[in-house]
Order: sequence, then structure tokens, then C-alpha cells
Amino acid sequence: MKVFLIDGNSITDLNYWGDEEAVIRSDFIIAYMEKNVKTVGTIREIHDCYLFKIPVYLILPDQTKTEANSTLIDMVIKSGGDIFYSINDCIKFIKEKYNIKIIENTKETKTEKDK
Repeated sequence: MKVFLIDGNSITDLNYWGDEEAVIRSDFIIAYMEKNVKTVGTIREIHDCYLFKIPVYLILPDQTKTEANSTLIDMVIKSGGDIFYSINDCIKFIKEKYNIKIIENTKETKTEKDK
């Protein structure tokens, strides 16, 4: 297995620092948190984003802000992120905010040989 390491990291560091390093390198993260699903890592990663001012876009598919953990909501807002109730709303927001264009190639091009 070929692994690319950051300066100073070792193979054993990846197990411990892998998620945090991925978060720190991100322009933003998207977190999808269902109401009755227990998690630890996701909240820690959201906390890292809060500390480093990396926007978190939190999707709460089956609960409202008032039902969710208030500290979690506060970290998301203070990270510069936002809260959504559907994946589609989150994607629409991100596409607009970051000016992401989806180019679909619907035309079938023919080469000279095909004509």
C-alpha cells in the first residue's frame, strides 16, 4: 500500500490524526446527522472546524435546530457554516456560494470516422 505522508508524519500517525488532518485541509465540511444516531467523531470534527473557522454545513434530516444539541448548533454557526434540513437544499446553497457549475455533456459528438 502506498501512503503519502505530510512532513513529519509517520504511518502510525494516520490512525490518530487522519480525520483531523482531512478536516484542516478542507475548505468546508458537510455533516449529516440523524436524530437518534450516536456519534463521537463527527462532533469532534465539527469542533475542529469551529476552532479553525472552517464552515460546517450541517444537515438535520429529522429534527429542528431546537431539538438538536445547542452547543453543536452554536459551533456550526460560529464556524461560518449553516444548517439545512435536506441534502438538496445544502447542495443548492453550496453550488451558489462557491459558484460551482455542473456541466453535463448531453450531446453525442461524432468523429470524422463515424460520419
